[in-house]
Amino acid sequence: MYRHVCTLPAAALLAAGIAVLTPAAAWATDSGDVAALALANAGKGAGTCSQVNPAPNSLGGSAFGTSCTGNQGTAEYWCADFAKWIWQNASGSTITGTGNLDAGAVSFYNYGVDHGTLHTDPSYRPRVGDAVVYDVVVPSGKTHGTFADHVGLVTALNSDGSIETVNGDFGGVSGNGEAYFSETSTVQVKDIAAGQVPVGSAPSNIGMTISGYSSPSGLSATPADAQGLDFDW
Repeated sequence: MYRHVCTLPAAALLAAGIAVLTPAAAWATDSGDVAALALANAGKGAGTCSQVNPAPNSLGGSAFGTSCTGNQGTAEYWCADFAKWIWQNASGSTITGTGNLDAGAVSFYNYGVDHGTLHTDPSYRPRVGDAVVYDVVVPSGKTHGTFADHVGLVTALNSDGSIETVNGDFGGVSGNGEAYFSETSTVQVKDIAAGQVPVGSAPSNIGMTISGYSSPSGLSATPADAQGLDFDW
């Protein structure tokens, strides 16, 4: 017979020398989880379809979402696939609304519009876990974009005011179509200099203009997000 001591009052349990355990708080995804997963995939290609590093992702999957199949069965431009995969698979998976993200980098800009987490003011200090979106086209009079060139993820705030970003689908060979570029690109870590972090800047090692930072909804902050840093860009 099993004795269900959990039905006894806590005082009685303590008197009997039985420890009372409180339920553990639900695990929540924090910015450190996002950064760790992104950095764990640095150097990887689109997946097993890659011509430069045909390895599984760090969790053992064959691709980052549809990175190897989204272009009519072949590799597609996958910077957004990578960023979406990170947001969805970081420990805890408490980031909400990712189902509306797709292979278009602009979907991260529009995610920020829809969730009230888009930052386009040049004074905004990005946080770890933010998506940084480049060269967004927003039609006149509209709030949502129709196109963006690239999206990366902020993975660290450096003491000199620069930020570390991780970028999927970077450095591929151009001129031979979408699939070839995607099969020859990799996940690359790029630091952005302090003076090139604000929205409207064009980081020299990225080659595109920052249109905004989109913060994930449901992400828990950690002390590493700010580290007491408060820079005047």
